[in-house]
Amino acid sequence: MMLRTIPPVPFLGLSRELNRLAMSDLSRVESDSWIPAVDVHETEQAIVFTAELPGVEKDHVEVSFHEGVLSIAGKKQSTRANDQRGMRIEERRYGAFTRNFHLPREIESGAIDAVHANGVLTVTVPRTPAAQRAKIAIK
Repeated sequence: MMLRTIPPVPFLGLSRELNRLAMSDLSRVESDSWIPAVDVHETEQAIVFTAELPGVEKDHVEVSFHEGVLSIAGKKQSTRANDQRGMRIEERRYGAFTRNFHLPREIESGAIDAVHANGVLTVTVPRTPAAQRAKIAIK
């Protein structure tokens, strides 16, 4: 009778631990903060930040710019009562959040615009005219 041996697998213990964590009840993880998703895209005229802020009221969001850093901060309030009886699963997150973005020097900080609508915050940071590409005519 021939015995087959399984060759050692690198990081097998780590793999098992990750699988165990993935299968555990992560809904019980408590957190007093959350991180909203933010998309950033650039055009020749501006840098645009789009943040998903579902359930966050406009009055609970602050956008600031200081020393080259754009900050989006706020707080998502819980809509449930403090009584936890009957709660089976709680997947939504609440609490304070802050996102910071280092910006290039070539921006118009006095012209930054922020609009909050339908749970989405859009912050537009215009570039200086010097930072915008200039087309050069070919002779």
